[in-house]
Amino acid sequence: MAKSNDRDYSRLQGVDTVLAAVALKVIERHPVECHVTEGLRTQQRQKELVAQGKSKTLDSKHLTGHAVDLVVMPDGKPDWSPKAYTELARTFAQVALEFGLPVRWGGSWRWISGPKCSDYPFLAAKFFDGPHFETER
Repeated sequence: MAKSNDRDYSRLQGVDTVLAAVALKVIERHPVECHVTEGLRTQQRQKELVAQGKSKTLDSKHLTGHAVDLVVMPDGKPDWSPKAYTELARTFAQVALEFGLPVRWGGSWRWISGPKCSDYPFLAAKFFDGPHFETER
């Protein structure tokens, strides 16, 4: 388990306060080190990510501070495998439930906590964005 650092806090500036608190608790609780890669995003950054194929929309919840991306870092190096993010999503769902925050995961684009929670939230999506977690605006 890791601890959040100054970079995590700076990347959570402008993010919904409850979502930011959930992300910090996930960092503390997840058995594999993880950190925030992005929170609030500019329209220009969003356009770049769409052009690179890393996002599918110009209407991302990152633009309003209602989404965060986390990276899983076993042994201090990024692990981009779906398995690593499925495990992270389980931790994120547990923490979000404790905070009473409905959260949708980019690995399945299903709600993993809250009243819209799916029976099978960990099925992979056509566009797998495992690091992404969002809440409603």
